[in-house]
Amino acid sequence: MKQKGSAIRLLVWVGLLIVEMSKSLATEIRYDITGIDGDVKGNVRYFLDSLPDYKPENFKRFQPYVRETIQKAMQALGYYSASVKLVMQDAHEVMVHIKSGRPVKLDSIYVAIDGMAKSDPAFQHYMSSLPLSSGDLVNHEKYEEIKKKLCQLGQDHGYFDARFIRHRLVIDPENYRGSVDILFDSGSRYRFGKIKYTHLSPGLQRLIRPLVDFREGDFYDINCLNQLTQRLSATGYFRSIDIYPLKDEASDAVIPLHIGLRTRQAHELELGVGLSTDEGLHTRLDWKKPLINDKGHSMTARVGVSEIKQELSASYKIPIDNPLQRYYVVETAYERLNQKDTDSKLLRTSFHKMRIQPEGWDRDLFFSVEYESYEQGIQQDKSLLLLPGISLSRRVTDGRYDPDQGYYQLIKLQASSKQWGSNADFIQLSGRIKGLYTFAEKHRLIGRLEQGITWVDSLDVIPPSLRFFAGGNQSVRGYGYESISPKDSEGNLTGSKYLSVVSAEYSYTFRPKWRAALFVDTGTATNDYHESWKVGTGFGLRWVSPIGQVRLDLAFAMSEEGHPWRIHFGIGPEI
Repeated sequence: MKQKGSAIRLLVWVGLLIVEMSKSLATEIRYDITGIDGDVKGNVRYFLDSLPDYKPENFKRFQPYVRETIQKAMQALGYYSASVKLVMQDAHEVMVHIKSGRPVKLDSIYVAIDGMAKSDPAFQHYMSSLPLSSGDLVNHEKYEEIKKKLCQLGQDHGYFDARFIRHRLVIDPENYRGSVDILFDSGSRYRFGKIKYTHLSPGLQRLIRPLVDFREGDFYDINCLNQLTQRLSATGYFRSIDIYPLKDEASDAVIPLHIGLRTRQAHELELGVGLSTDEGLHTRLDWKKPLINDKGHSMTARVGVSEIKQELSASYKIPIDNPLQRYYVVETAYERLNQKDTDSKLLRTSFHKMRIQPEGWDRDLFFSVEYESYEQGIQQDKSLLLLPGISLSRRVTDGRYDPDQGYYQLIKLQASSKQWGSNADFIQLSGRIKGLYTFAEKHRLIGRLEQGITWVDSLDVIPPSLRFFAGGNQSVRGYGYESISPKDSEGNLTGSKYLSVVSAEYSYTFRPKWRAALFVDTGTATNDYHESWKVGTGFGLRWVSPIGQVRLDLAFAMSEEGHPWRIHFGIGPEI
């Protein structure tokens, strides 16, 4: 019985709560604003929305407060002679009719800088583009913005003693005139002092020293600290990064820095799942040891499984000096590929010397030892290759998550010779260029060019992993993944010595993050260029998702009888 009584009381309380909430919603006051529009109306609406809730029967008592609030909203944008009429239309709506009157305009603007900032390019640039000028309507928000920006520039560029000598916004409402008078004294500009590290061993301090691109005695600049934070984060060594100036320890216009770093966990696991029409559903499991020792060594291992490919790999990274730009990588991997007419087992060990150039070409000097056992059509064989080579790549974009402009270039050269222990003599050169251009905001063009050349007497000595195939989501759409190739006497794909692919795509942004696309691809994988190039064309959708661009295409194989169609799906960046 007690439980029954408690349940009844609970229902009663819930009912009363619902009734009170309904009353609260029912008594909300709405304001119908007329007589003004644009930014002025929006500002009045913003001010009215900040008012506390009150019941309709208390409107007369709140009316002076409402009127005062509207006047402040109008004055903030230069209307000091506005008239306001308030009428209670019904129990929940107030009609607000406003006559803005003649606005107050600025007839004088004086903004000046004293101190070292007077010759600072950052301040000069801002002073050349102030948000207020003579003849503008008075705008309190822009006036405050000027003061706030000057203070922010001072802090960002090391003027820690900066102050306003005076700052005034003078209003003469009777003559509809206003003036701005600001004098900002920056004082001296501080310089970087010594760096004080916390939670960091002497060895790690030496490791990250090349990432610090400013020196003691340089002028303070917040951008230097922001860029250093980004570089430290990019190393993957640290789970927390805390960099700030020690203002309490500054003296004689020199300010020391605090750098506090905490290393990441000893072991990290990451699981990834993807889907594409080229490889189907694929999953990967990565194990990482971000920091093995104070010299910056790190290790990564991966297990990847898809419908056509399985891989097991491990890599060990050794910085040379700058851990982001110059380092060695030792890799070993086992790959199993079972797709169409290819059945391959590849064991590879490689050594890489990397040089990363943030605004130039990334270079990879490598030496790879590859043992491959395979069946390619009717051919069964094994190969042992010792491959020295070089790879150059460059990616340039406008820096956005979804870039409007950019291009990517890749060139790779490798060679094999019996003289140094390989089973075959050949030289292989391959390259890829892709560019993106946006015009008239919503229109985008994407072009792609691929070329591969292998100088070899007979294709039979080249394993499948180094032969060229065309077709698929990133090649010639309308055709299956790596389905374009010469064939053997039984009609099986063999791969080829040469590869050529050209692609052009146009897309239109019809709503934020959504695009419609039209494309045409053409290409071939051949041994002599006697065959006709394959052509695929179609249309698709693009969605800029939080995990990357999602692409869905319907493509037609125009070079085949009946123009069969194929759906292509993929996720990844355009550039």
